[in-house]
Amino acid sequence: MFRHFLLTSKSIGVRFAVTYFFVRCLYLITPLTTTALIYSVEIKDRNRFIVLTLFYIVLFLLTQWMDYQSDIAEGNCYTDSYQNLLKLIRRKIANRDYRCTELSLDEINQLVGQDFEKANRYFFVEIVRFVYYLFSIIFIVSVLFSQSWQIAAVIVVLAVVLITLNLKAGNTIEDSSNDSLETMRTLKSMVHDQYMTDRESRFSSIQQINDSLFEKGLSDFQKKNKRKNKEQAFYLNIVSYGSMNMLITFVMILVCFFVFKGNLSFSTLYLFNSYASQLWSPGEFIFEFRAKYKENAPIFEKIRKLSSMKESDDLKQTGMIEKITLKDYVGTGKHGESLHQPLNFTFEKDHLYLVKGENGSGKTTLIENLLHLTERYRGTIELNGSDEWINDFTYVPSKPYISEFYNAEIHKGSDGQKKFFQFADLTREAGTVIILDEPTNYLDTDRKTELIQKINELIRGHIVIVITHDPIFDVYKCDCDSLQLEKTS
Repeated sequence: MFRHFLLTSKSIGVRFAVTYFFVRCLYLITPLTTTALIYSVEIKDRNRFIVLTLFYIVLFLLTQWMDYQSDIAEGNCYTDSYQNLLKLIRRKIANRDYRCTELSLDEINQLVGQDFEKANRYFFVEIVRFVYYLFSIIFIVSVLFSQSWQIAAVIVVLAVVLITLNLKAGNTIEDSSNDSLETMRTLKSMVHDQYMTDRESRFSSIQQINDSLFEKGLSDFQKKNKRKNKEQAFYLNIVSYGSMNMLITFVMILVCFFVFKGNLSFSTLYLFNSYASQLWSPGEFIFEFRAKYKENAPIFEKIRKLSSMKESDDLKQTGMIEKITLKDYVGTGKHGESLHQPLNFTFEKDHLYLVKGENGSGKTTLIENLLHLTERYRGTIELNGSDEWINDFTYVPSKPYISEFYNAEIHKGSDGQKKFFQFADLTREAGTVIILDEPTNYLDTDRKTELIQKINELIRGHIVIVITHDPIFDVYKCDCDSLQLEKTS
């Protein structure tokens, strides 16, 4: 249950727990202080009244200040959890083992967005609140039983029954709210589809989103929303607040009866009234906690899996590559099928190699196997005559992406500008093996010519491997060797 505590730093968590418990305990003893103050008035004890009044004022000021500190500490838990989640994701992205782990961008966006907002309070804050509420219920019930076990027993039984009925009624509200949201999503989809089909629709009698369909959607939304509003109003005013007020009213009448009979003092009226109402929130929270926690369990499981995701040590395996040898190498598809005919080939330093082949012939798979991002092949890949991988590669992918945080000007530029910048940036301090995937993509003829010249300048001291379909390399008669991947039938 507590494995996701890793997102909250120990010092931040402890500070919140201490400040929250302290301020809530101040609220917990306030009814006792108030009751004692009222009793001092009842028995006309001036000295006790003065002492308790001063204590009451100090208690009020201290409570307000600690409330302020508690809110700050809770906010710090939120900030700390989000920072730690981002650090965890960043580390896993940088060190993940592509060969045996899957981490999609959609999953990351979901986790740092909607999932975090939904579940962050259950990383630590709500756990602390759960523990406190258990403590507060035990404390309140003990105090009430010390005053009158009969009234305390009635309060506990009534609270349990009414809170249970409240939660069952709340499930109905949730269903109607979901129905209303679904009709709202339908209307939004209709407006979206109308926007997407507007150009052809305005010149045709055929309307994909016609008036009758849209009016039906509006009618459904109106009906579902009306039902939701009625049920919410009934739940809040009759069921929820009504139940709590009924409990308080019943307790007030019962305590007054005991005071009238002389079994209790007048000051205990406030004590029972206050603690009866204070039982409501803890009881409701604890009843709901398990369901809410289970609702967020899939998110906790995502974080657990992310935390335990295997990290690669490949980047630490440094050295210099003199040659790469393929022996009976066959790249394979996702289901183990052969992508091309077997290869026996050697890439050597001070050479440029053009790797060609039809789409689906295994060019991208060859790149990923050389970079140790996958192991989808049969045969052997040897670096310097050994099957041990060495991190001495520079890879320039086919589609350029330049972060706005790295270079805002290029980020806003054309794909051609990004492509040329990417090439220059990544090859500035290149490894021995430079792999260029479709390097002339998005470039005009002049830029392609300039790029080829720069590629030729890289050959000395490097193994340059170019994956390409572009015939411009043939036109310029580059001093290079070719590796043709023959796609299997």
